[in-house]
Amino acid sequence: MRTPVLTRRAAIIGASAAGAGIAAATASPLPADPIFAAIERHRAAWARFSAECWRSDDVEAARNGYALTDEDAAIYEAASDAEVAAALALFATTPTTLAGLRAGLAYVAADFDKLDTTEGSQTFIATLAACPALGA
Repeated sequence: MRTPVLTRRAAIIGASAAGAGIAAATASPLPADPIFAAIERHRAAWARFSAECWRSDDVEAARNGYALTDEDAAIYEAASDAEVAAALALFATTPTTLAGLRAGLAYVAADFDKLDTTEGSQTFIATLAACPALGA
């Protein structure tokens, strides 16, 4: 019986094939954690709300020679309502991965003053506790 000889060429080909297999395995798409999209939706809603806050400031408007209108009030209210809805949706979104859990906690901790609602905070604690990555 002949003993196989490992040549340099065979080793390189084998290593390439193994590397390709590892790359293919790691490149397979993982299910997206919904918390990331919820964070981005809130971030965008907050930016829109922030951009419209001037529409509720009579003093600033008067300083700039502008009289606020009913349309300004409606635009401000719509932006405010959208931001609150996005915050509540964020609080109700259960992270599905540890990375998502960390991201949700970090986002809320960094911007808690934006998100400080008793109802939302209680909901968020419950959704975090339900994170499947915790093995509950």
